[in-house]
Amino acid sequence: MEKCFFIENQGDWVGSGGIWQVKKGDFTGHPGGLRWTSMPNSPLDLTIAQVHQKIDPRFEKDEDGERVKPGR
Repeated sequence: MEKCFFIENQGDWVGSGGIWQVKKGDFTGHPGGLRWTSMPNSPLDLTIAQVHQKIDPRFEKDEDGERVKPGR
């Protein structure tokens, strides 16, 4: 059995780097990757709406009209 690992380099959803083993059906932390969960044979049934129920998507915009990131 092959092993797969997920490496995060500081970004919007994880504040610092790390490495995690990923198993079939795991959600690796960014809701943008959930766009395929409605496709046949997807190992996930998690939706973007379900993630946004737990994590504020921060749709506010700053004075320049740019979306405010969670860390700001």
